[in-house]
Amino acid sequence: MEKNDVRELVNNFFRECSTVAWGESLDALLRVKLVRQERSVIKQEESNFQIMKRLTENFMGHFNGDETLFDKTYSLLAAVDVFAFMEALAEKLEKDYGGLQVPSVLWQLVCDKLKASSCRTVLLPEAERILSGIIGVAKAFPEKKFVIPTMNEQMFRLQSLAYEEYPNVEVVWANIYDASFSEQKYDFIFSLPAFNAMNINQKGTFIDSKSDLIATENLLNALATEGQMMILLPARITFGGGNVAKLRRFIEEKYSVDSISAMPNGLLYPFTAIRTYLMEFSVGETTQVQVRAYESDQKRSKNGVRTMYCTKQSALSKEDFDELGNWNIELLWAEKDEAMEQYQNSSVPKVKLEEVAEIFRGKMVKEKSMEGNIGLINISNVVGVHLDYAAIDCFQDEIRNVLKYELAEGDVLVTNRGTAIRAGVFEKQDKVCIPSANLTAIRPKEALNGKYLSIFIESPVGQTLLKSIQRGETILNINHKDLCELMIPLPSLEQQEKIVEEYEREAKLYQKITNEAQERWEAARIKLYKELY
Repeated sequence: MEKNDVRELVNNFFRECSTVAWGESLDALLRVKLVRQERSVIKQEESNFQIMKRLTENFMGHFNGDETLFDKTYSLLAAVDVFAFMEALAEKLEKDYGGLQVPSVLWQLVCDKLKASSCRTVLLPEAERILSGIIGVAKAFPEKKFVIPTMNEQMFRLQSLAYEEYPNVEVVWANIYDASFSEQKYDFIFSLPAFNAMNINQKGTFIDSKSDLIATENLLNALATEGQMMILLPARITFGGGNVAKLRRFIEEKYSVDSISAMPNGLLYPFTAIRTYLMEFSVGETTQVQVRAYESDQKRSKNGVRTMYCTKQSALSKEDFDELGNWNIELLWAEKDEAMEQYQNSSVPKVKLEEVAEIFRGKMVKEKSMEGNIGLINISNVVGVHLDYAAIDCFQDEIRNVLKYELAEGDVLVTNRGTAIRAGVFEKQDKVCIPSANLTAIRPKEALNGKYLSIFIESPVGQTLLKSIQRGETILNINHKDLCELMIPLPSLEQQEKIVEEYEREAKLYQKITNEAQERWEAARIKLYKELY
């Protein structure tokens, strides 16, 4: 059956059987294939429906339909190739429902690496995300053994059927989020793990509880001597603090960072719009770290990124890479900027923001109005160093419920959502005020002047530093935990106050001159209009 015919069959199946979920589709296919397999070896006069119930309902549960529906399903699916169906199904679900599949441009990088590598054993976890590529590499590299772990029972049984004729492909029941998922070691691993999933079914103690970081740590432990791993991860792996920083140190101490590649915006769209990085790690020593940035000329669409090209590439010595302090290669590109170069070379001491301030997130408030006993500062109120209090939203609640969010004189508010990074300093109001969830509050300690911090955030260098730690692609997304790691210049308090005084003096003068110029221009226009007639 041709590929287009299989695609049409999948579409017919969705229409005829009203099945639109990945799991339900695989369920139907597996039941049909098991019945057909049984039909080929027994001569009993049972209906297809009876065989299906006997074979599958003990481990798959009740079939959601009657005999007529199953007969229709059987007639549609009995002759179709298992793998071709799964591949077409994955393509449809990715296109119509945003299902996560490894983009072809990313898979091509993996294939290029496999072609250049002498590896013998290859681990491809959660292979339901790379259905369109597995048979291709199995055929292209018959000398390599491909191990395909899955924790989806339907996928395990179906892929076992699909790859029967490929002796170099082995499907195994395994969970990459479980510390004991495999005792075997592999020469090469590629993974696109689940992003940011919490409370995932996992056993063992890991540095962090988020799924992508568990997978990274776990899969590294499965590398053989001189083994290599490619893994696509959210941007926070390059700059995040806390447990993310601990994982980076763990990797640097036990493994080598071979390359870090910034992927183009929209790579996994519409599944997610977060920034991603392709990381390459290995067992052993390395003398250089390759850093790259990829871009695409395509506008973001539900079809994802189909073409991309490398726009920036550098090779850093291990010593230079270690001096970065983290893996934030966005700052590496920015170092060529004159302002950033001045910042990097300045003798003014730099400290992590969390060392000189308390940082906390704002509160999500659903019901807002112009009346209420509590004021809510939002993005629209942050217009500069001084906030705009003229149109603050309000809401009604007991004060004790918002005490941990209550703003104090001198708190700095930074936008963490929206399209622009802005900061302003809060001044005490007649009523209790709190920041909205779209803002992060920074409460300076004695060594830091809030207005100085706001001015720094407004500066080109401050904007560059904050953009380098945002997690979103085009829409701003800055996590308050990442702000803790922001390195800010910290001159003496006296010098900070001097900068603030001069900034405010010049801002007032600018406003005065602007207002006067505007008034003069309005008067001139009115005068000239009258001379027209």
